[in-house]
Amino acid sequence: MKYFSTTSLVVIALLLVFTGCSLRRLQSVAIEQLQQLEWLLGRWERSDLHQSGRQGIEIWERRSPTAFIGHGVLLQNRDTLFQERLRLLVKDRQLYFVADVAHNKASVFFKIQSADQQHFACENPTHDFPKTIRYTLQSEGALQATASGNGNKQEFLFRKIK
Repeated sequence: MKYFSTTSLVVIALLLVFTGCSLRRLQSVAIEQLQQLEWLLGRWERSDLHQSGRQGIEIWERRSPTAFIGHGVLLQNRDTLFQERLRLLVKDRQLYFVADVAHNKASVFFKIQSADQQHFACENPTHDFPKTIRYTLQSEGALQATASGNGNKQEFLFRKIK
């Protein structure tokens, strides 16, 4: 049986320690990104639908230190036209925006590309539409969400409900 030398064992131990520290740091960075998005928490109402007789609502809550959950719904009168379950979560040391909608068989993961205290942008280049989603906090409690890809773009305007 072949044994490792003391030097080899020390090198292996140091590599494991540094790798573990690097992985924990990546996890920490993703959690910090999520914390920067606390401005999203709360109830948002679509401000661009009032003349159409429709109502759109998106509600975001903190589920844990590593996850926010959201629920979006589009109503006409009292009928639900569309709904989606949304999540912002840390998974595999990365921050993701996750959408669950009826027409997709599985959750769609969008990797967060940038995030700060006024916006986040995420993408999934393999998804049909959207490929990119961007949320931007605007002045006076307004929020703009943009879904884009394949030359198409949809914008959604919200205002925060107190």
